[in-house]
Amino acid sequence: MKKLMSIILVVTMILTIFMLPGCGNTAAPATTAAPATTAAPTTAPPPTYPTGNITVLVPFSAGGSTDLVARIIAEPLGKLLGQSVVVENKPGGGGAIAMNALATAKKDGYTIALTSLGPAILTPNQGEVGYTNKEFQPISQISALPSLLFVGVDKGYTTLAELVAAAEAKPGEMTYSVSGAGGTGHVACERFLLELGQPGLFNMVPFDSGTEATTAVLGGHIDFSFGDDGDTADYLAD
Repeated sequence: MKKLMSIILVVTMILTIFMLPGCGNTAAPATTAAPATTAAPTTAPPPTYPTGNITVLVPFSAGGSTDLVARIIAEPLGKLLGQSVVVENKPGGGGAIAMNALATAKKDGYTIALTSLGPAILTPNQGEVGYTNKEFQPISQISALPSLLFVGVDKGYTTLAELVAAAEAKPGEMTYSVSGAGGTGHVACERFLLELGQPGLFNMVPFDSGTEATTAVLGGHIDFSFGDDGDTADYLAD
């Protein structure tokens, strides 16, 4: 029988966004007009995009909510574009590995990323990770999921006050999991602790995906987690 989890608090919304490398504006080279008596050379029109496979980078491990969204839309997107759309997971570094790969990819539209606000915005604003958010061009928002604070039902916490009281009894010992350091869940929890006036009350443990972060709570290895309902829906208590 699967273990169940209880939601204590809905924190924020996690946006999933398609992005591609930023495209700079390059001025066209100057040309000399042909004489009026000279016929313009005939050239073939440029090929219509896309003419080859498209790679979608995902900054998290397979099985998480971002990965699932990418794989759900990959097939219909490929049919729409007439080319294969291949999902490639590049977890690690709070999403920095995938976003660095995107930043250095050829700016031709054949490498894009399906990411959340954490890797795209939050991670590069917390330190040097090899890229900034200015290097990317958003294409479209794909989904929005609520970010949740949840615990295993066997922990016995039913309110946020009970969870905080338990942590205050042993400050610095209670752990929480997130899908990547510097992501939405990490920032939300640290902001909460600052408002509470107790930074360091909880210890953050990062994982490469929301699925792994959730599994750690289900296994009793982590006290609670910040994640989205895409990772936790199958385990929530009624």
